[in-house]
Amino acid sequence: GEEISLDEADALFMAAATPNKEAAKHDHTECRLLLRHDFFEVIVRLAARWAVKAAGGRVTGAARASAISKALEHILNKHIMYPYPAMKYNFKALQWRVDVLHTETVERVLRKHCKDTLDPLFVAFSEPVSSARRHMRPEGWFALLDALQALVYREGSGDYIALW
Repeated sequence: GEEISLDEADALFMAAATPNKEAAKHDHTECRLLLRHDFFEVIVRLAARWAVKAAGGRVTGAARASAISKALEHILNKHIMYPYPAMKYNFKALQWRVDVLHTETVERVLRKHCKDTLDPLFVAFSEPVSSARRHMRPEGWFALLDALQALVYREGSGDYIALW
């Protein structure tokens, strides 16, 4: 397919990042980042744009769906999926989560310590959304990491923000 201009890619990103009217009531990203489904929406939009451009805009109906499906498969296989190193590591991490983290034993430990440890941490580093709800912005996560000294900064080692 033909190249897609940066302006077109930016427009597709904005279309995916902007929530619809119903979702906007619950959106906390302020159109500054993509969630998982938003990221996939951008990939699908790029595939659709690529497929339509490659066909000269003359494809419709089932042929259009097939062309978009092939373009999406190409994008995923060539640029995102296994066997690329990042995907291998993601797959290993996912497998570890299934085998170790998402188990009844871990769930019992989490529930045992949630009220005493995790809830106060969340309250300390999150922001109120309403009288009954809170959410944690990236700044809160980084403040939590700093408080836990998870990312130790050493003088002269470069920009502090770069550690994040």
